[in-house]
Amino acid sequence: MSYDVESNATIVTERFGKELSVFYIDGGNFLMSHFCNRGNQPRLKLKSSSPAGRYEFEMFDITNQKEASDAHVQKIIYEILDPQHMNLEIIWKKGAGEESEKYVLTKLP
Repeated sequence: MSYDVESNATIVTERFGKELSVFYIDGGNFLMSHFCNRGNQPRLKLKSSSPAGRYEFEMFDITNQKEASDAHVQKIIYEILDPQHMNLEIIWKKGAGEESEKYVLTKLP
């Protein structure tokens, strides 16, 4: 996973394998567009009631989704544990249910 500040410091990009997420401010909202390996692009908004150190993004719309029941990212949650570690949880909507992927990320020196 890697992060970069780009576009005259107006976006932060996150590369996770072959996927890309872009974080940006739109008006008073902190948004994220996730370019998924499935070929769809969910747009997510930071939930304002998240506790300190926890950043929960919830999907508010999606592009390139062929069928409403197709699997897609519904939520992405980052939790800062300390300066070297972060939890990442990706919650997928699959049909009527949900599935979760969880990762513990460690900053490399």
